[in-house]
Amino acid sequence: MKRRFSAVLGAVMLSASLAIAGCETGTPAQIDQPGQAALGADGQPVDFTKLAEDVESKYVDLAIDAAGTLHMIYQAQHKKTYKPHVFYRASMDGGAIWSAPVDLMEEDTTTQAGFIRLAVDGQGDVYAFWKTYDGFDVVDPSGGENGTLTYRARSGGRWGAPVVVGEPDQVVGFFPAVAPGGRLHVVWSEPVKDADGRFAPYWEAGRVRQAEIAGGAPGAAKDILQAPPVQLESSNVFKSDGYRGLSGYIDAEGRAHFVALKAIADATAGSTATPKEVVHWNGTAETTLLQAARLEAVSQKPTSHPPTLLRDGAGRDHVLVLNQQLDRPALLDYDPAAPATPRTVVQLQNEAGNIRGFQAHERAGAIAVTLAMHDTPRADAKHDLVAMAYAGGQWGAPVNVTNNAARAEFVSKASSAVTTYSKLETHSALYGAAALDAQGKLNVAFVNTVIEMIMRTTETRAGDGGTYGSNSKTHVFFHKL
Repeated sequence: MKRRFSAVLGAVMLSASLAIAGCETGTPAQIDQPGQAALGADGQPVDFTKLAEDVESKYVDLAIDAAGTLHMIYQAQHKKTYKPHVFYRASMDGGAIWSAPVDLMEEDTTTQAGFIRLAVDGQGDVYAFWKTYDGFDVVDPSGGENGTLTYRARSGGRWGAPVVVGEPDQVVGFFPAVAPGGRLHVVWSEPVKDADGRFAPYWEAGRVRQAEIAGGAPGAAKDILQAPPVQLESSNVFKSDGYRGLSGYIDAEGRAHFVALKAIADATAGSTATPKEVVHWNGTAETTLLQAARLEAVSQKPTSHPPTLLRDGAGRDHVLVLNQQLDRPALLDYDPAAPATPRTVVQLQNEAGNIRGFQAHERAGAIAVTLAMHDTPRADAKHDLVAMAYAGGQWGAPVNVTNNAARAEFVSKASSAVTTYSKLETHSALYGAAALDAQGKLNVAFVNTVIEMIMRTTETRAGDGGTYGSNSKTHVFFHKL
């Protein structure tokens, strides 16, 4: 029976054979690496802090303030309306004890939250941003469809009222960013109105705007750029380029720098919802980094994992791009000033492997990355959560946080003829956020689907050994590496 049980477990065993190429060697002093490249590899699987159970969650974000307090927001269903809301929790002791969840949309019974972001300004005030939709939310960090950009500010331990930024129901992509002096800004894209006062569709979000937020209140919005109208041939109809998937930072002069997925309007073909280019705005001008088609896989669109612009502590720009068109998909690090020679951060070793997506965050000059991936010969393998950081000019080694292979191996070894049942928990990573604390520890918040498989490990007279049953639930977790 032990052989039969091991065979069943073997079907879900995963590995994490990551290839690191083109990066500086060594581990920077600013990053306190865990002692192993895969958690739980030396014995019993690691247990994570579960912060929300059995939720229909899609996104999570994490920030650490100057005092070391951990702040987290995540999606979870409202208990009565079952619509996704934004919840907040905090920990003042490094993640051991967390405050009770606070529903930041408690009074909202009609809309639902889409993409979420979190920021802490120089005064220590916490800002939670999200987009609301009246209808179904598309899982799309690039902005999905247009919605209402909303935020709430927490100052002195109390949350202010919701504030709307930009045109209601029209914001597409957005990101908050704290300037070097500690002032918070938000940048977003939205369509423009035509001559009849009607807004263009979301894929023509050709107006990029910026506003500073101080004391919980937004300042006057200013236009960063606006795509010129394109007149269709032999008509009086005008179309516009559109910007989605915005991400970036604010420089010392208060200028926004960002990358975006750009849809191109054509005088003959009109406009399309499919992004054509990855563009970079350096604060004053736009350049094209690469064609968006290079990022697309059969079942994964670039909008599901848009390129991300971050600036490290030495003032160097990094555009992280997930390239699915290579023989083996890879996460690449582009310098906008030299886009022809990107560095490879992570590349799969197995052609059947898959990188479902990635998230990258910059806090105090340190960059933290999470990936949902598996690197195995099995195309149907579950995706592990992998985390890594960049600080001091170097990338640290990737760490397999969930390590499904070790979980399966542990259950297999712990089973015996006298064991009636064993339970295997396999994690399927969906979305993550990470940040380095002052001690160089990588703190990770993530949304995972957990598949619990109950295994029968003893043969009965009827010979019914093997899988007894399974179920899957989505949870929000935290772990400090």
